[in-house]
Amino acid sequence: LSIPRSNVPIVPRQQLMRELDRSVRYKLTFVCAPAGYGKTTAVAEWVYKRKRKACWLSLDSEDNQSVLFCRYLFAATRSLCPAGTDRFPGEIGRDIYDSMSVAAAIIQGTAALQDDYYIVLDDYQAIEQPYIHDLLGCLLKSASDFLHLIIISRTELPAALSCYHLHSQIMELRTKDLQFQANEIAALCRSRNSGVTKEGLQNLERVTEGWVAGLHFAALDAGKGSDWPAGKNGLADNQYVADYLTNEAWEKYPGEVQEFLLQTSILDKFTAAACDAVTQGEQSQATLDFLKKSGAFLVAADEEGQWFRYHHLYREYLRKKLDNLHRNLLPELHRRAGLWFDRNNFPTEAIEQALQAKDYARVAEWIIEYAKGALGRGNTQNLSVWLNALPQTIIEANPLLGLAYIWTMLLSGRFEMYQLQLEKLQSQDLQSLGVPNDLVAKIKNELLLIRAAAASFVCDIDACLALNREAHGHGSIFMSQVIEFNSGEASILTRNVKIPLDRVLDFVLKMSAMWPGIGEPTGSWSVTLGELLYERDELDSALSVLVEGIGTAERTKTMGPFLAGFITLARIARAKGNLGWAFEIIVRAEEKIKEYKAGEWLRLLEAFQVWLRVNSNDVQGIAEWLKKYNELCRDSKSQRLEYEEIARARALQALGRFDESARLLQRCLIRAKADNRVPSLVVILTIQAIAHLKTGDSEGAVFSLKEALTIARRDGYLRSIIDEGAPVVAVLRHFLAAPLAQKDVALTDFAGTLLHLANRHVSNLKTSVRTCTQEHTSERLTQREHDMLRLLDAGQANTEIAEQTGVTVNTVKSHIRRLYLKLGVRNRVSAVKRARELQLL
Repeated sequence: LSIPRSNVPIVPRQQLMRELDRSVRYKLTFVCAPAGYGKTTAVAEWVYKRKRKACWLSLDSEDNQSVLFCRYLFAATRSLCPAGTDRFPGEIGRDIYDSMSVAAAIIQGTAALQDDYYIVLDDYQAIEQPYIHDLLGCLLKSASDFLHLIIISRTELPAALSCYHLHSQIMELRTKDLQFQANEIAALCRSRNSGVTKEGLQNLERVTEGWVAGLHFAALDAGKGSDWPAGKNGLADNQYVADYLTNEAWEKYPGEVQEFLLQTSILDKFTAAACDAVTQGEQSQATLDFLKKSGAFLVAADEEGQWFRYHHLYREYLRKKLDNLHRNLLPELHRRAGLWFDRNNFPTEAIEQALQAKDYARVAEWIIEYAKGALGRGNTQNLSVWLNALPQTIIEANPLLGLAYIWTMLLSGRFEMYQLQLEKLQSQDLQSLGVPNDLVAKIKNELLLIRAAAASFVCDIDACLALNREAHGHGSIFMSQVIEFNSGEASILTRNVKIPLDRVLDFVLKMSAMWPGIGEPTGSWSVTLGELLYERDELDSALSVLVEGIGTAERTKTMGPFLAGFITLARIARAKGNLGWAFEIIVRAEEKIKEYKAGEWLRLLEAFQVWLRVNSNDVQGIAEWLKKYNELCRDSKSQRLEYEEIARARALQALGRFDESARLLQRCLIRAKADNRVPSLVVILTIQAIAHLKTGDSEGAVFSLKEALTIARRDGYLRSIIDEGAPVVAVLRHFLAAPLAQKDVALTDFAGTLLHLANRHVSNLKTSVRTCTQEHTSERLTQREHDMLRLLDAGQANTEIAEQTGVTVNTVKSHIRRLYLKLGVRNRVSAVKRARELQLL
C-alpha cells in the first residue's frame, strides 16, 4: 500500500511530468508499456514531486480475487480519508459480489475529500477477474469529479474500462511517451557517473530505443569501467539485460510461444503471413495478438498495424538464444523467409535473407533481376552492400553478376574496384563458361556502355560519343543506353565531379545537342545543365532548362533526373525568396515518387527537406528527422550517405550541437578528399567553417573557409557557399577581417562577391520566412485541407475523419501530410497551433 521510492538518483523528466499533470482533466489515466520502461517510477515520482493526494495499490497474481482485491482497495482508500466509513468487512460483506455496492461504499468513505485525489493501481496486468474490471467501471461512473484513477499495466486495458474512450475520459501514456529522450539519457549517465562519450550516447539511444531498464544496465556497466559501447555487440552481451529479459519477457511465455519468438527473430520486420512462412504454422496471427495483449517487446512498424518488429535489444536476445538452441535450423529459416519475401515482391528483404542462408545461387538470380531496375535509377547502395558480401568466386563465375558489380562500382565512385572487375570480365572466355552467343554479344556491348559512362565522368566527350555510337542499337542487359551524366543522384554535390564547372558545362551542352541521335531522351542532360546553371547563380536560365528536363524525366519515369530536377527547382524557389513554393515542389515530388513506387528515393528527398526546415526554423521537424535518421542502417561508403550526412550536419547545427556537427563533417571531409569529390569538398568545408566559428575556433573557421573559397574560385562554385545563408555571412565577414585574407587579394575579392550574394540570399530568405507560411496556407489550402484542419482541431482520429469526409484512411493521411508541409509542421498539435496563429481556424 505504500508509494514506491527509488534508491537510485531519479532523472528529472519534465515533459513526462507535464503529461501526467494533464491527468487531472480525466477520470482515468492509463499508463501502458512493456517491462522496464519506468512506468511505476514515473508515476510515483510525479505523485511525490507534485505532492498529489494519492493512495497506491501494488498488485500481483494473488490479488486476482474479488474479496482480497476489495479488502486492499478499501485499505488503500481509507489511507486517503481515515475519518471515512469503515463498512468493510461488516455490513458490506454480504454485498461483496455487488460491484455497485462496493463502489458506493468507497465513494461514501471518501466523500469528505473536496480536492482532486488519485487511486493508483500498479501492475494491473495481474488482474483478469471480470468482476474487478466491473467494479472499477462502477467506481469511475459514480464517483465525483475529484476522483482520478491511474492504472499502470503491461497489457491493454480491459473492454469494461476501454469504453471510457467514447466519452474522452481516458488519457493514455504509452511506450513512446515513457522512453527516454537524448537529453534524459545524457542526464542518466551523468547521474551514475558513467563516462560515456557523445557518440556512445547516440549509440545508446539507438540500441535501447529509450528503454529505461536497458539504459540503467548500460550505466552500471559504464560505471564499472566497461569499454561499452566500443564492444562489438554492446548491450546485446550485457548479462543484466539478458537476465532481466529472461525473467520478464521469456520465461512467462509457454513453449510454443517461445519457439515462435525464436524463429521469427530472424526477421527485421514481419506480418502474420511472413511468420507463418518461417515457422510453417498457421497460428501466427493469434500468437501476435497474444503477444500484443501480453505486453511483449513488439513494436508496430506501420500505421495500419499489419507489420511489426521486435525491440532491438529483445531481438538480439532472441537471436543469441536461437543461435545457441537451433543453430542448424538458421539456414532453413532464412531460406523460408527469402522465398516468402520474393513471392510477395519484397526483393530487398528476399536477397538479404538468402544471403544469410548462404543460398548464393538464388542470391545471384535475384540480384541480377533487381539490378535491371535499380541501376537505371542510379540506386547502387543496396547492390554495393550485397555484392561485397558475396564471395568473389561467385561473382567471377557468373558474368551477368560480374556486369552488375562493374556498374555498381562505377556508379558508386569506386573506380579502382570498377577497373579491376572490368579487366577480369574482359579477359574471361565467356563461351567456355557456357554463356550463349547472343548473351555474349549483349555483355560485350554493355561493356562499351560502361566505358562510355566512365568517360562521361571525366568529361571526355570524344570517347563518350564514340563508345555510345558503337554500342547504340546492339542490345544490352542492365542499361538500354549509357547512364548519361546525371548518375541518378539528387544533386551536383553527390557526383564524382573532379574538374572545373566550366568544362563540365561545355561537356553537357555538347552532349545534350548530340544525344538525340545516340540514345533516348530521359531529361538527364537538361536537368544536369539546370544544376550547373544554378550553381553559377544563373537562376532564370536554370529554371527554363529544368522545366524541360523534369517534363521529359516524368514522361519516361526516369527517377534520377526527375528527383534531381525537383530538388534543384526547390532550391531556385528558395533562392528567389519563395520558401512556400519550395515546399510545394517537394510535396509534388513526394507524390510522384510514391505513384511510381520508387520509395528508395524518399530518403534523399527527406534529407533535402531538412535544409528547408532549417530555413523555416522548424526545430521540431529537424529533431524528428534526426532521430529517425540515426535509427537507419547506412552503407558507410555510399555517396548518398554523404548527401544525407551533410543534411545531418546542418540539422545538428540548427539544434545548436556544433561540436557533434564538426566531428561528423571531419569524417565526411576525410572521405571526400580521399575520392577528390570537389563539389562535396566545397560544401563540407563551408559548413565546417560555420561549426568552427560557433565553437570559438576562429583560426579553424578561417582555415576551412579559405580552402573552400580556393576550390570554389578555381572551379566556379557559387551557390554551394551562398545557400548556407546567415551562418555563412558571419563566416565570410570573419574571414575578410582576418589577417590571413589580406595576403590574397584575388581570394578576398571573391569572398567579397560571395558576401554580397549571400546577404541578398539571406534577405530573400527572411522575407520568405515571414510571409511564406501565410500565403502558402490561407491562399493555397484546398477546401479538402481546410476540412481536414477543422476536423483535426476537433480531435478526430483518421478513421473518424475518413467516415465524415467519405474518403479512405490512406487518402486522409495523404491530405494531412500535405497540410503539415504547407503549415511547416510535423504533428497535429503543431498544425492546430500554427493554424490559429494564421487565423485559419
